[in-house]
Order: sequence, then C-alpha cells, then structure tokens
Amino acid sequence: MRKLSEKYIYLQVARAIEDKIARKVLCPGDKIPSVRVLMRDAGVSRKTVEKAIDELRRRGVIYTRDRIGHFVADTGSMRNTWLEGFEAGQTEEAMVARLILGGQDRARSFSSAVLETELIPAARIATLAKQAIGHSWDDFVTLELPPGSVRLRRLIAQALRRRGVTCSAEDVLITEGDNTFLRLLLQFLSKRFGAIAHDRICYFGCLRAVEGLTLSVHKLESDSVRGFDTERAIALIEAGRIGMLFLNPTLSNPLGYTLPLEDRRRLVRAAQARDCVIIEDDVFDGLLEAKDSPLPLKAFDETGCVLYLGSLSKVLAPGLRVGWCLPGRFHADLTGKLLSENRCISTPGQRIAERLIGSQMLEDHLKGVRQIFARQRQEILGLIATHFPAGTQISRPLAGGVYWITLPDNVDADRFFAALEAGGIEVSRGTIFGAPQTPASFRLCMTRRLCAATRAVLIEIGEIAARG
Repeated sequence: MRKLSEKYIYLQVARAIEDKIARKVLCPGDKIPSVRVLMRDAGVSRKTVEKAIDELRRRGVIYTRDRIGHFVADTGSMRNTWLEGFEAGQTEEAMVARLILGGQDRARSFSSAVLETELIPAARIATLAKQAIGHSWDDFVTLELPPGSVRLRRLIAQALRRRGVTCSAEDVLITEGDNTFLRLLLQFLSKRFGAIAHDRICYFGCLRAVEGLTLSVHKLESDSVRGFDTERAIALIEAGRIGMLFLNPTLSNPLGYTLPLEDRRRLVRAAQARDCVIIEDDVFDGLLEAKDSPLPLKAFDETGCVLYLGSLSKVLAPGLRVGWCLPGRFHADLTGKLLSENRCISTPGQRIAERLIGSQMLEDHLKGVRQIFARQRQEILGLIATHFPAGTQISRPLAGGVYWITLPDNVDADRFFAALEAGGIEVSRGTIFGAPQTPASFRLCMTRRLCAATRAVLIEIGEIAARG
C-alpha cells in the first residue's frame, strides 16, 4: 500500500477495505468490520475510520443500513478510486483543475475534450453576439428564467425531431451544458432511486457526481471496442436492481465506442417495462455524420424514461455554457428545482444559441470539424502504431478527436506518468475514469489540428512508453 501523508491516512483505511473486497475476503452483501474493530486493526482514531467509511460510501463501494452497519455494495470487481495516481496532498478540486486546464504549453497538453481555440469559429460567434445585442439590448440582459428561452427550446426541439425524437418546445429544459446540471440531476434522482449503473470506465464528471450521493453503484464492464456490458445492464434492469442507468452512447467519453442501434432499442424497452430511468448524455452529437449516427435512445422512449442531455460545449464553444435536457416526466420537478435554487442560464448565451441552432453556420462548422478529425485520424493511429511499444491498444472511434490508449503490461505506470509530467506533457490518466492503475491507460484528446509540434509530442510520448 502506498504511504500517504498523515492528513490522508483515512485513504489507507479505505484502500485496505477495498483490497479485502478485491481479494474476495469481503463479498457483495457482506457486513464490513465495525468501527471499533477497524480502529483497533488500523491503529487509528474513530474520526479517521468514519472518514474512510464516508469515502467508500460516497463512491458506492459500501452502503449503510441504519442501526445495523455498513455492507459491501454489488459493484462488480473492485478497482482503485479515480483519484488513485495523483499526489496525495492535492485536493480533488486541484486534480480536476489540472485535468481540465492542462499544462502551460498548449501544444503539449492533450487532457481536455473540448475543441481547441483554433477550431472554434470565434469571429462568426462574435458577429452573432453583436447582432443579438443590436436587435435588443434589453432583451439581451433580461434574466431568462427556467425552463429557458421559448425560441431556443423550439429550435432545439426541431433539431431533435430531425434525429427521430418526438418532442416539442414544452419538453425542453435549457441547462448550463456542463457537469453542473448532471450533478443536480443525479442528486434529484437519487432521492427516488437507490441504485445506478454506469460504465466501469466512465466519464469522470459522472463518477464525481455519483460519489457524493448515497447510492448503490453497479459498474458495467466496458472497453473501447464492445462498449459496456449491455446484457448485464438489461439483467440489472429486469431484476429491479437499479433505478438509473447513465450512459454516453455516441462517441463515448473516454472509450470512444458508439452503441449499436439494436442495443439502444433493447435498453429502452427494458427500462420502460421496469420504470427505470436512463440518462443519455449525447454531448458529442454533430461530430458523427448523420448517416453514421444511430438514433438516440430518446427516439425509442414512449414513457418518458429517457432523460436526454445535449450541449454546445464539446462541439462548438464551451464558453457559451448552453445545453439542454429532455427530462421526460420530471420536467416540472426539475424546472422547479432550478427555480428554487435560483439557477438561471446565461441570457446572452441563449440569445447567441438562438442564432446558432439549426443555422447554416453551425452546420458548416460541424462539417469542417468532422473533416479535420477524419483527415488526421489515420495519421494519429499510424504515429501510435509506429512509435509506441508493441502491444499498445488504441480505440478507433467512428469520429471525433478523443482516443483511449492502453499500454502493454511491462510499462511501469508510475514511471511513465512521472516522465510525462517532467516533460510538461498533459494527458488524462485512466484512473480518473475508473480504469485500473495497471496496465497504464490514458485518454488522449486530439481536439485540434495535427501539426509538426503535436506530431513531435506524440512521438515523444511513444518513446517514453517504449522505455518501459
């Protein structure tokens, strides 16, 4: 066990319990030792043990029965927390900031999945902003209360109907288009459903949101080729063991898979039969050609069980902070929750989005981004095949610029990531997405044009990996 500073000794206690679960000493449904026994065995205070239990409960590793004790949750084979591999002295917030902001040298930073500035049509967005202001300054600065701009909701509904989703403006709720609404949504749903399932290797925003809730968590085996274990997900739904399923089915972040159409249909059918809620995070919509993009799960929803999330953050400009949700039967409740917490979405962002959604400018932008990513995809795969050690695995997403890379077993993960850090190279370690510490894995975001500088850094990463 890695030695932590005194301040973080509770993590050692938590990891010792996780280790027993991983070695099958403790199995799903087993009661873990009492606080008194854990204090005695670890030689720590009650406060330290209670903090360790809170940590495990937040991550869904254990659950609590009042006045009975703490029990191992049925989450499949255990893996390290997404915080594993970072410096123990850092706060969670600092770790996330490092992940999202990347390094000082943007040419050596591949950690953010949003488009780099060079691919954002800033001048054209600025023109739209000026037009919006010129149309009516008062309209531009007036507070727009939830559910959001009627015009924008109407345009979003029209765009979704073109993708096979039956909806109207009244079904749409405007959101911030980032993790904030996802956290609020999961918090709201956790009071109605006690268990959730998601990919074992999953978007870190979902993992962080779930960690703060009292939920039983089922982690579905997943990889970049087959996606997640659909059969197990359906079995959990049909057995009534979960009330929620979170998935990112199109160009999944971070693995890159796209869920087949028939699997989407089957999941919705099972969810409708058992009153299970599916949270469909479709933020990469637009990066796939229409002919290659399967219908959203929401297109098969007849009962309001699929809560659909969309956003401009990943495909256009994250700074607009505009997204949308089709919350089904929870529309009134979620609108009320946003109002009660005074959560209003940027009016300027909505006004600009009104001029973007369904426009030729947005279509031209998305077409250009798709062409750039498609042209450089084979070169990226070729650079990795040539310069990374034999046995390296890389995802092959249908589109987009997010790649999942797994290095051979003989590459020492700690030494590899330490060498990247020493060289000022930023990638997103696999552990923050729930992947194991070994073999070393990471998300590589090539959401920019491939140039001489980025080619050189890719080759450098491969050479570091080849040193083992």
